[in-house]
Amino acid sequence: MTKLLEQAVAAAEKLSPDEQDALPQWILDELASEQRWDEAFARSQDALAKLADEALPEYRAGLIGDQNPNPGTSISSPTAPSHRAIRHVRADGIP
Repeated sequence: MTKLLEQAVAAAEKLSPDEQDALPQWILDELASEQRWDEAFARSQDALAKLADEALPEYRAGLIGDQNPNPGTSISSPTAPSHRAIRHVRADGIP
């Protein structure tokens, strides 16, 4: 067990029994959700690549700008809305 996990368990031990039951259920739900997202992204790679191919001419023509709803952050930033970044990068270097 890592030190951070040990700290989390020590803090959880101080919670009420109901809160102690809720915490692992939340973790299990999050892990299941991540698995569903991973599977959905894996199944949609062809469709996403097609959409990217359709958008590239507009991007290269300067018709599409920064679509980040949180200026000053990147999609992989801990302050971005999602903690998970899409790591697929096209052969031409466009994410």
